[in-house]
Amino acid sequence: MGGEGPSFRRDRPQRGPRWVGPVALLLLSGALAVALRHVSVPQNTELIEVRGEVARPGYYALSPLTVAEALRVAGGGEGPDTPLFPGDRVVVGRDGVHVEPASDPLLVGLPVDPNTADLHALSALPGVGEATARAVIETRASLGPFRSLSDLAQVPGLSPRGVEALSPYLTLPAEAPPLDLNLATAGELERLPGVGAVLAARIVVDRAEHGPFASPDALVRVRGVGPALVERLRPVVCASVAPGQIADP
Repeated sequence: MGGEGPSFRRDRPQRGPRWVGPVALLLLSGALAVALRHVSVPQNTELIEVRGEVARPGYYALSPLTVAEALRVAGGGEGPDTPLFPGDRVVVGRDGVHVEPASDPLLVGLPVDPNTADLHALSALPGVGEATARAVIETRASLGPFRSLSDLAQVPGLSPRGVEALSPYLTLPAEAPPLDLNLATAGELERLPGVGAVLAARIVVDRAEHGPFASPDALVRVRGVGPALVERLRPVVCASVAPGQIADP
Protein backbone atom coordinates (compact mmCIF):
# COMPACT_ATOMS: atom_id res chain seq x y z
CA MET A 1 0.00 0.00 0.00
CA GLY A 2 1.28 3.50 -0.80
CA GLY A 3 0.80 5.23 2.57
CA GLU A 4 -1.16 5.42 5.74
CA GLY A 5 -4.93 5.59 5.57
CA PRO A 6 -7.08 7.92 7.67
CA SER A 7 -6.39 7.77 11.40
CA PHE A 8 -7.95 9.11 14.56
CA ARG A 9 -4.54 10.52 15.52
CA ARG A 10 -2.51 12.99 13.49
CA ASP A 11 1.03 11.71 12.96
CA ARG A 12 2.32 15.26 12.62
CA PRO A 13 0.33 17.37 15.09
CA GLN A 14 0.29 21.08 14.41
CA ARG A 15 2.81 22.95 16.47
CA GLY A 16 1.38 25.18 19.14
CA PRO A 17 2.85 28.49 20.27
CA ARG A 18 6.42 28.21 21.47
CA TRP A 19 5.46 29.55 24.90
CA VAL A 20 3.48 26.38 25.72
CA GLY A 21 5.57 24.73 28.41
CA PRO A 22 5.42 21.69 30.73
CA VAL A 23 2.77 23.25 32.99
CA ALA A 24 0.38 23.86 30.08
CA LEU A 25 0.99 20.36 28.78
CA LEU A 26 0.30 18.88 32.22
CA LEU A 27 -3.00 20.77 32.44
CA LEU A 28 -3.95 19.49 29.00
CA SER A 29 -3.05 15.93 30.04
CA GLY A 30 -5.26 16.29 33.12
CA ALA A 31 -8.19 17.40 30.99
CA LEU A 32 -7.66 14.46 28.63
CA ALA A 33 -7.50 12.10 31.61
CA VAL A 34 -10.93 13.25 32.79
CA ALA A 35 -12.31 12.83 29.27
CA LEU A 36 -10.90 9.32 28.88
CA ARG A 37 -12.50 8.18 32.13
CA HIS A 38 -15.86 8.66 30.42
CA VAL A 39 -14.94 6.63 27.34
CA SER A 40 -16.86 3.35 27.35
CA VAL A 41 -14.53 0.39 26.91
CA PRO A 42 -16.09 -3.10 27.02
CA GLN A 43 -15.31 -5.14 30.09
CA ASN A 44 -12.28 -7.47 29.92
CA THR A 45 -10.78 -5.56 27.00
CA GLU A 46 -7.87 -3.11 26.64
CA LEU A 47 -7.44 -0.12 24.37
CA ILE A 48 -4.83 -0.58 21.61
CA GLU A 49 -3.87 1.71 18.73
CA VAL A 50 -3.32 0.21 15.27
CA ARG A 51 -1.75 2.45 12.66
CA GLY A 52 0.10 2.32 9.38
CA GLU A 53 -0.70 0.18 6.38
CA VAL A 54 -3.95 -1.37 7.52
CA ALA A 55 -7.47 -0.97 6.16
CA ARG A 56 -8.94 0.55 9.33
CA PRO A 57 -6.32 2.33 11.48
CA GLY A 58 -7.46 3.65 14.85
CA TYR A 59 -8.11 2.59 18.44
CA TYR A 60 -9.64 -0.78 19.32
CA ALA A 61 -10.78 -2.45 22.54
CA LEU A 62 -9.18 -5.88 22.22
CA SER A 63 -9.62 -9.29 23.75
CA PRO A 64 -7.43 -11.29 23.50
CA LEU A 65 -4.67 -8.72 23.80
CA THR A 66 -2.41 -9.92 20.95
CA VAL A 67 -0.87 -8.60 17.76
CA ALA A 68 -2.92 -11.10 15.77
CA GLU A 69 -6.20 -9.76 17.16
CA ALA A 70 -5.10 -6.15 16.59
CA LEU A 71 -4.35 -6.85 12.93
CA ARG A 72 -7.57 -8.78 12.47
CA VAL A 73 -9.87 -6.01 13.69
CA ALA A 74 -7.94 -3.32 11.80
CA GLY A 75 -7.96 -5.22 8.54
CA GLY A 76 -4.22 -5.82 8.49
CA GLY A 77 -4.17 -9.50 7.71
CA GLU A 78 -2.70 -12.25 9.86
CA GLY A 79 -0.11 -11.75 12.57
CA PRO A 80 1.66 -13.50 15.45
CA ASP A 81 0.04 -14.20 18.82
CA THR A 82 2.53 -11.87 20.48
CA PRO A 83 1.00 -10.44 23.69
CA LEU A 84 0.44 -6.69 24.02
CA PHE A 85 0.34 -4.32 26.99
CA PRO A 86 -2.47 -1.80 27.56
CA GLY A 87 -1.82 1.32 25.50
CA ASP A 88 0.63 -0.30 23.04
CA ARG A 89 0.69 0.76 19.40
CA VAL A 90 0.77 -1.81 16.62
CA VAL A 91 2.43 -0.14 13.63
CA VAL A 92 2.26 -1.84 10.22
CA GLY A 93 4.76 -0.73 7.60
CA ARG A 94 6.42 -2.02 4.47
CA ASP A 95 9.12 -3.62 6.61
CA GLY A 96 6.68 -5.53 8.79
CA VAL A 97 4.78 -5.16 12.04
CA HIS A 98 6.24 -3.30 15.01
CA VAL A 99 4.94 -2.91 18.55
CA GLU A 100 5.68 0.45 20.18
CA PRO A 101 4.90 1.78 23.66
CA ALA A 102 1.83 3.90 24.23
CA SER A 103 1.90 7.07 22.12
CA ASP A 104 0.08 8.84 24.92
CA PRO A 105 0.62 8.03 28.64
CA LEU A 106 -3.12 8.39 29.21
CA LEU A 107 -3.80 5.29 27.12
CA VAL A 108 -2.39 3.05 29.85
CA GLY A 109 -5.64 3.38 31.77
CA LEU A 110 -6.13 5.92 34.49
CA PRO A 111 -6.08 6.37 37.36
CA VAL A 112 -3.11 4.14 38.22
CA ASP A 113 -2.77 2.39 41.57
CA PRO A 114 0.94 2.62 42.51
CA ASN A 115 0.47 -0.35 44.86
CA THR A 116 -0.43 -2.74 42.03
CA ALA A 117 0.73 -1.09 38.78
CA ASP A 118 3.50 -2.81 36.84
CA LEU A 119 6.66 -1.25 35.43
CA HIS A 120 5.00 -0.49 32.09
CA ALA A 121 2.08 1.46 33.61
CA LEU A 122 4.23 3.36 36.09
CA SER A 123 6.77 4.32 33.41
CA ALA A 124 3.98 5.83 31.29
CA LEU A 125 2.99 8.35 33.95
CA PRO A 126 3.99 11.93 33.12
CA GLY A 127 7.45 12.70 34.47
CA VAL A 128 8.11 9.11 35.60
CA GLY A 129 10.79 7.21 33.73
CA GLU A 130 11.78 3.57 34.03
CA ALA A 131 14.30 4.23 36.83
CA THR A 132 11.71 5.98 39.02
CA ALA A 133 9.10 3.36 38.19
CA ARG A 134 11.49 0.64 39.40
CA ALA A 135 12.10 2.68 42.57
CA VAL A 136 8.33 2.79 43.21
CA ILE A 137 8.10 -0.99 42.94
CA GLU A 138 11.17 -1.54 45.15
CA THR A 139 9.92 0.91 47.80
CA ARG A 140 6.48 -0.69 48.09
CA ALA A 141 8.11 -4.13 48.28
CA SER A 142 10.39 -3.13 51.15
CA LEU A 143 8.11 -0.78 53.11
CA GLY A 144 4.67 -2.08 52.28
CA PRO A 145 1.83 -0.44 50.34
CA PHE A 146 1.55 3.32 49.93
CA ARG A 147 -1.28 4.67 52.07
CA SER A 148 -1.40 8.18 50.65
CA LEU A 149 0.26 10.47 48.13
CA SER A 150 2.64 11.75 50.80
CA ASP A 151 4.10 8.23 51.13
CA LEU A 152 5.25 8.40 47.51
CA ALA A 153 7.60 11.26 48.37
CA GLN A 154 9.85 8.64 50.00
CA VAL A 155 10.52 7.04 46.62
CA PRO A 156 13.97 7.98 45.27
CA GLY A 157 13.44 10.30 42.32
CA LEU A 158 10.06 11.62 43.49
CA SER A 159 9.86 14.94 45.33
CA PRO A 160 6.75 16.23 47.13
CA ARG A 161 6.23 18.62 44.22
CA GLY A 162 6.53 15.78 41.73
CA VAL A 163 4.05 13.68 43.68
CA GLU A 164 1.59 16.56 43.67
CA ALA A 165 1.89 16.80 39.87
CA LEU A 166 1.10 13.08 39.61
CA SER A 167 -2.00 13.23 41.82
CA PRO A 168 -4.52 13.45 38.91
CA TYR A 169 -3.22 10.14 37.57
CA LEU A 170 -3.18 8.13 40.84
CA THR A 171 -5.85 6.45 42.95
CA LEU A 172 -4.25 7.16 46.32
CA PRO A 173 -5.92 9.73 48.60
CA ALA A 174 -4.04 12.90 49.50
CA GLU A 175 -4.18 11.97 53.17
CA ALA A 176 -4.27 8.48 54.63
CA PRO A 177 -6.62 7.40 57.43
CA PRO A 178 -5.01 6.85 60.83
CA LEU A 179 -2.65 3.86 60.92
CA ASP A 180 -3.67 1.15 63.36
CA LEU A 181 -0.72 0.55 65.68
CA ASN A 182 -1.95 -2.97 66.40
CA LEU A 183 -2.23 -4.06 62.76
CA ALA A 184 0.47 -2.09 60.94
CA THR A 185 3.54 -3.78 59.54
CA ALA A 186 7.04 -2.57 60.27
CA GLY A 187 7.20 -1.05 56.79
CA GLU A 188 4.01 0.93 57.37
CA LEU A 189 5.18 2.12 60.78
CA GLU A 190 8.49 3.20 59.28
CA ARG A 191 6.68 5.78 57.16
CA LEU A 192 5.25 7.55 60.20
CA PRO A 193 6.84 10.92 61.06
CA GLY A 194 9.75 10.48 63.44
CA VAL A 195 9.71 6.67 63.17
CA GLY A 196 12.55 4.99 61.31
CA ALA A 197 13.35 1.37 60.62
CA VAL A 198 14.80 0.67 64.08
CA LEU A 199 11.92 2.20 66.03
CA ALA A 200 9.35 0.54 63.77
CA ALA A 201 10.92 -2.84 64.50
CA ARG A 202 10.85 -2.14 68.24
CA ILE A 203 7.14 -1.31 68.08
CA VAL A 204 6.36 -4.58 66.30
CA VAL A 205 8.47 -6.61 68.76
CA ASP A 206 6.91 -4.87 71.76
CA ARG A 207 3.43 -5.54 70.40
CA ALA A 208 4.23 -9.23 69.95
CA GLU A 209 5.72 -9.57 73.44
CA HIS A 210 3.32 -7.43 75.47
CA GLY A 211 0.11 -7.44 73.48
CA PRO A 212 -1.74 -4.70 71.59
CA PHE A 213 -1.54 -1.03 72.48
CA ALA A 214 -4.56 0.33 74.36
CA SER A 215 -4.11 3.78 72.79
CA PRO A 216 -1.42 5.86 71.10
CA ASP A 217 -0.29 6.93 74.60
CA ALA A 218 0.75 3.32 75.24
CA LEU A 219 3.60 3.75 72.77
CA VAL A 220 5.70 5.24 75.57
CA ARG A 221 6.33 1.70 76.75
CA VAL A 222 8.49 1.21 73.65
CA ARG A 223 12.13 2.11 74.17
CA GLY A 224 12.92 5.28 72.22
CA VAL A 225 9.35 6.65 72.21
CA GLY A 226 8.76 9.67 74.40
CA PRO A 227 5.76 11.97 75.02
CA ALA A 228 6.88 14.40 72.30
CA LEU A 229 6.84 11.68 69.63
CA VAL A 230 3.47 10.40 70.86
CA GLU A 231 2.00 13.89 70.38
CA ARG A 232 3.48 14.06 66.92
CA LEU A 233 1.97 10.69 66.01
CA ARG A 234 -1.43 11.19 67.64
CA PRO A 235 -3.15 12.71 64.52
CA VAL A 236 -1.98 9.89 62.23
CA VAL A 237 -2.34 6.72 64.34
CA CYS A 238 -5.02 4.84 66.23
CA ALA A 239 -5.17 1.70 68.37
CA SER A 240 -8.26 -0.40 67.71
CA VAL A 241 -8.32 -3.77 69.46
CA ALA A 242 -10.94 -6.34 70.47
CA PRO A 243 -12.32 -6.27 74.04
CA GLY A 244 -10.14 -8.17 76.45
CA GLN A 245 -7.04 -7.85 74.29
CA ILE A 246 -5.84 -4.51 75.63
CA ALA A 247 -2.52 -4.61 77.43
CA ASP A 248 -1.61 -2.19 80.17
CA PRO A 249 0.73 0.62 79.07
